[in-house]
Amino acid sequence: MDKIRLLHLAWKGKILADLQTADPNAGTHYSGIITISEKDYKIVREILVETLGKIRKLVEVSPSEKACVLSLDCYQLLTGFRT
Repeated sequence: MDKIRLLHLAWKGKILADLQTADPNAGTHYSGIITISEKDYKIVREILVETLGKIRKLVEVSPSEKACVLSLDCYQLLTGFRT
């Protein structure tokens, strides 16, 4: 397994551990299963990528006062899913 995947796994494990023990108001957590058209899924991904780009630009110039984890997953669960 490559190093990037190992880092993703490590941070996901940390997030899971913190969700069980930390103050629930200490961060922003969201999980949701959605059904969406292929066209709208592409739009959602574009919005997420654009927003992450804005966050990265902000982080580059921000003073290092806090260490935070930003974790985001958006992927298709099932292929050929129909309601």
